[in-house]
Amino acid sequence: MIIHRKQRWYGRKAIAVLFLIYSSLTLSELLGIDAFGLSADSANKSLSPKSISPEKSPKALIPYADNGTLNWIQATAAAPWAYCCTHNTLVFDEKIWVIIGYLHPEDHHVWYSSDGVNWTSVMATPPWCDRGEFQTVVFHDMMWVLGGFSYDVQHDVWYSTDGVDWIQATGHAAWHPRAYHQSIVFDNKIWVIGGEDPFDIFNDVWYSSDGANWTEATDNAIWGMLAGFSTTVFRDKMWVIGGFNYSYRGLTGGVWSSEDGAYWTYEGDCGARIDQEAVVAGGGIWLTGGDYGGDETNSVWSSTDGANWNLVTCNSHWSARESHAIVNFDGKIWVLGGIDDYGVKNDVWYAEVFNAHFSGVPVTDTVPLTVQFTDESISVLETITGWLWDFGDGTTSTEQHPVHTYDLRGLYDVSLTVTSASNTDTETKTGYIHVTDAEHPYHSADRDQDHKISLSELLRIIQFYNSGGLHCQSGTEDGYDPGMGDQACDLHDSDYNPPDWTIKMSELLRIIQLFRSPGYYPCIDGEDGFCVD
Repeated sequence: MIIHRKQRWYGRKAIAVLFLIYSSLTLSELLGIDAFGLSADSANKSLSPKSISPEKSPKALIPYADNGTLNWIQATAAAPWAYCCTHNTLVFDEKIWVIIGYLHPEDHHVWYSSDGVNWTSVMATPPWCDRGEFQTVVFHDMMWVLGGFSYDVQHDVWYSTDGVDWIQATGHAAWHPRAYHQSIVFDNKIWVIGGEDPFDIFNDVWYSSDGANWTEATDNAIWGMLAGFSTTVFRDKMWVIGGFNYSYRGLTGGVWSSEDGAYWTYEGDCGARIDQEAVVAGGGIWLTGGDYGGDETNSVWSSTDGANWNLVTCNSHWSARESHAIVNFDGKIWVLGGIDDYGVKNDVWYAEVFNAHFSGVPVTDTVPLTVQFTDESISVLETITGWLWDFGDGTTSTEQHPVHTYDLRGLYDVSLTVTSASNTDTETKTGYIHVTDAEHPYHSADRDQDHKISLSELLRIIQFYNSGGLHCQSGTEDGYDPGMGDQACDLHDSDYNPPDWTIKMSELLRIIQLFRSPGYYPCIDGEDGFCVD
């Protein structure tokens, strides 16, 4: 029977009470629910226990200031994957993947989504056995599953390029079989950090460049025997954060960093907690949820340096929980599943952290069209310092809120790229600006001006398409000739998306649509300035 980590944690506390009979330690020293934090000697970075009054909440361990606002949006209240707390998530192939450990036989283990709402199952039963508290990473363009707890603790390693076909890199990695460990990718290696089996807590650190051959960086990391901690990679370092420290028998908010896995530096205190999840996004580390000595939380904390932590204001929030999963995808933090006071969840939430957004007014009118563009980008942690607009007509701007005038008919794609100290994001809106000519009653292809496109008129546009372009030529049937050349006349009406003196397939399909319709007429709503009857 697999016992959830929280139950195992309190189970260990009960064992500690029995041990009290044979020990001179006090009950508060043994249980350590609110009684311990970590401090570091500034000279040698060695740890010593720091007492905290039992009535003092762990959330008050560090001073904090409000640091921006996250607006949480529920992508779905019930994803099709099973209610789960033994799952992992990762971002691979521009999708969010959920890999689930324990399931009913009829459920599926591997799912993916490109929007967090619509999910596709790719595998019902993978070759690796049902398991909990395993780890997943993306490494060398593959998804990896490492260790975990099934009928026994495991130290196998599996990988897949599609979530369907899984290959075992090794069935017996050099590190001891374990669950509750953490795995990250750093310095072009997979790392396995800490973990547990039914009898021991590990504070070793291992790495591999292929998933099969493993090297031990240290067998006794200075941060001690941790359970329920989190890890991440930030500013070219590995980070170990929080958890329950069995070396000092209490919750810890200790934050540690390392460049090699062997030598670790104490960076600060994030507030004592267990089972929180960490992710890097938008220029900082984010900690979400977890447990403050028996009370689940939905608090969110952030840090731009790993040492100083700030409480983040959250609007429209997910329930207090632990054992959830978290990823950074598409400039957003995503929270998936977990356990709250009412049971196991399969909801999905996201909050934007760094995303480019813009609007323009007006977006449709007759030539010349002057548009006021407004930057509406979101950056919670860092100040946006650069803007690059591409208006789709060959011109750009670096202003934050530019005004631009379009002098030619057509559909224009508009993009905005924003940058901060450590982030870049681009939003592109296809066909966003539509410029028409209200005083242009006939399509350029309609040579006899009968508001219909005949077969010969269609064939003329196909000729332009096949020649790779068109140019102005007086004396011809329509004032144009195939091929590149003089561009001193008005653009052809078929050349509108974009207006570039070539006929694209989409533009050719549009003239075919006019040909197949009973007729056409000028209108401001048509993509090329015309509508069909």
